[in-house]
Amino acid sequence: MTLRERRGIGAQAGSPTPFGNYDNWVGTRVPVLTAGTPVQGPRIDIPDGVALLIKARNENTDRVYYQRTSELVLNTGQRFSLDPGESKAYFVTSADLFWFDAAVSGESVEISVETGRPRGSGVLPEFRWG
Repeated sequence: MTLRERRGIGAQAGSPTPFGNYDNWVGTRVPVLTAGTPVQGPRIDIPDGVALLIKARNENTDRVYYQRTSELVLNTGQRFSLDPGESKAYFVTSADLFWFDAAVSGESVEISVETGRPRGSGVLPEFRWG
C-alpha cells in the first residue's frame, strides 16, 4: 500500500483505502554522549507509508547531525543538521538507517513512528455534485 492509497489522496472513488490512524506508536531518545563519536539509531521496523520523525531536543544547546553512515555523519560537507527543536520526517524501513552526532557532548535526538496496524478499513464513498 502506498502513502497515496493510505491517505486517499488522488484515489478514485470506490477504490480500497484504509480509514483510521495507526493503533500504536514508538518513540525514544538517542543520546550522543561524546561529540565526534557517532551513534546508530535503534532497530525500529516502520510500516509502509509511515514516516520516521527525527527531532532535535528542545533542550539541546547546539546542532545535532545525521547521515546514513558513521563516516558520513562526521564529514561536515556530507551531514545534515537540526537546530534545537527542529524536526524532519523520512519514509524509511527502520531507524537504524541513521547515524547521529552532535556539536556538543550530551545532546540528544528524539525519534518516533506510528506502528501497529491501521484501525478500520473501507472504501472511499462516491461523491456527487449537484
